[in-house]
Amino acid sequence: MKKRFWNSDKFMSFFAILLSVGTLTVFIYQTNLIRDQQYAAVFPYLELGFHNGGTANMEYVLSNVGVGPALLEEIEIKEKGELYEGRFSEYLLELTNRNPKDSVYFVYSDIAPGKMVPAGKAISLIATKDLYSARRIVELIEENRVELKISYLSIYGERWEIDADDGVPIKLD
Repeated sequence: MKKRFWNSDKFMSFFAILLSVGTLTVFIYQTNLIRDQQYAAVFPYLELGFHNGGTANMEYVLSNVGVGPALLEEIEIKEKGELYEGRFSEYLLELTNRNPKDSVYFVYSDIAPGKMVPAGKAISLIATKDLYSARRIVELIEENRVELKISYLSIYGERWEIDADDGVPIKLD
């Protein structure tokens, strides 16, 4: 009598290996889902923009409307295409002091690499309660074609960038 290749032991062994490979595939898929869920649970979403623009209570705000903190990595300021070397607050003071006849009154907060913007919080970069100053600041920013670009990190090290003109964060990694 001729011995068959597929006996019950070989069939059970093959089925056990196939089941193990299937289980491994499911574990890998679940691990990826869990990782994606963790990353989404700490997603920082920065927005830059004017609040109450054109009114006496104008503010230029950097706000984190995401669910995780944002660690500022790099702040790039360009005026008419040329890179400005220095802090954002220094640039604002220089920009508003160019014309000594201008009486622009405002308060400001500085942003710098290494600063953390917690989820749900905002930093008022420029604020004024004077209508003339509010309008003049917006005019100066538009006249000089000021570009502000901020690169930031999530707590898992994902790199993001926001451009004041676009307003939508772009993932860099």
